[in-house]
Amino acid sequence: VAVGTATHVLTSNGAGAAPTFQAASGGAYTFISSVTPSASATIEFTSNIDSTYSTYFFLLENLDHSADGQLRLELGTGATPTYQTANYDQAGQAPDSRDNLYNGKSAHDAAYIYLSNAGASDSEYSGSRWNGYLNLYSPSDSAAITYLQSFITTNDESAGIRLSYTGLGGVWHGGATSPSHTPVTAVKFYPGSGTFTTGKISMYGISTS
Repeated sequence: VAVGTATHVLTSNGAGAAPTFQAASGGAYTFISSVTPSASATIEFTSNIDSTYSTYFFLLENLDHSADGQLRLELGTGATPTYQTANYDQAGQAPDSRDNLYNGKSAHDAAYIYLSNAGASDSEYSGSRWNGYLNLYSPSDSAAITYLQSFITTNDESAGIRLSYTGLGGVWHGGATSPSHTPVTAVKFYPGSGTFTTGKISMYGISTS
């Protein structure tokens, strides 16, 4: 077997064939890009959302913000892109550890996709931050609307590091659909008020074969 290239691994080529060194597989998740905010009004992914992958995965890590407010999302279309600000359908549920409640929320023809509530940082606690993920399904399929599934956790500092905030946001699990069949080319996250101050959102493509 010939000497391989650095980082390549010895790979079988099937019965009766000699193995060769080949690039290691990245697995189902392929990292594409990430954004680390600093006093940022939005976090946007405006490239590499196309037909390369049928599903795109967004990972939210310790995303902090400057003011009380919801975590929201809009989907963009076209090369510019143009963000859609109407006609989203969505539904979800959020258990609340403070009041032992299990709340539901739904919206028809909404102006944005709701992802979570959270309180702002203060001096007593380390910050009400967003952590979680969402999946964007078949954004380039013009024969169908685009589906989105999210799972976001946060806490209410005023309640003492509990998974709750105004009854909606402790552990938010929801789904939403795009306003039309137009292929989605961009995703924009933004807080309902204030800015993102720290944290990171990363985008991955998911291989299904």
